[in-house]
Amino acid sequence: CVASIGTNGKMSEVSAAIGLTSLEHADRIIEINAENQGQYQTECESIPGVTIRQFNAGQRCNFQYVIAEVDETQAGLSRDELMNVLRAENVLARRYFYPGCHRLTPYEARGVESLPWTDAIVQRVLVLPTGIAVDQEDIRAIAQIMRLATTHAADLRRRTTIRQELPLPLVSTQSYPVSADVH
Repeated sequence: CVASIGTNGKMSEVSAAIGLTSLEHADRIIEINAENQGQYQTECESIPGVTIRQFNAGQRCNFQYVIAEVDETQAGLSRDELMNVLRAENVLARRYFYPGCHRLTPYEARGVESLPWTDAIVQRVLVLPTGIAVDQEDIRAIAQIMRLATTHAADLRRRTTIRQELPLPLVSTQSYPVSADVH
C-alpha cells in the first residue's frame, strides 16, 4: 500500500550484496531479457487482440518487463479474463501497472484530475513472465495458451468462472498439447 508521496530506496545489506554481485552478469541478463522480448513478439504476432509492446529502439533498456496489451474486442477476452486463464495454467502473469498511480491514496487525496488514457491503458496491459528462468520453450507454451484462449474465447466466456480468480481447465477437461508448430 502506498501511504504517502515519495521514494523509499532503502535495501538491506544482504540485498545490496546480491545486487553488487549480479552486476557482473547484467549484460547477459539484459541479453536474455531482450531475446525473450523478441520471442514473445514473434510468438504473439498471430494472436488476435494480443500485442507485445515494443521498446524504442533508440533507447537503452533492460527489457525487465514484457508488456502485452489485450484488446478485448479482438481477443474476445478482457485482460483480466486472459490473466485468469494464464494463472489457471500456472503462468504468473500480472496486472503490474494497476491501478494507475493517480488512483492510489496519496495522489487521489490530492484531487488529481481524471486521467482517461491512463485508466484505459491500465485496464489492458498485462506483464508476462521473463528473465533468466524463462526459456524459449516456456514462451512458446505461454503464447500457445493465449492463442487457445483467444480461439476459444466464446466458450470460455460462457464459463463465467474465468471472470473470477479461480483455477479451471483451459477449455475442457481434455489436455491440450503445446506444440511449436501450432499457429
